[in-house]
Amino acid sequence: MNINKILNSLEKSWDRDEILIKINNGLGTDEIVNEFLKKNEVQIKEFNKLLRPEDIDLLNKFEQLSTC
Repeated sequence: MNINKILNSLEKSWDRDEILIKINNGLGTDEIVNEFLKKNEVQIKEFNKLLRPEDIDLLNKFEQLSTC
């Protein structure tokens, strides 16, 4: 599986309306994130295998910018 397919799959599993329903049902952020990670464990592991060191560096820089 290539990176684009993995990212598309992960994006589809992070549906806004589905998350809002979970929040309305009383689930907390940690529960929602942990459920996402468990549900997508295979894709996340595959994604990590495909990342090169320079990709990881770029993602870390992007994360720093997005938290400012």
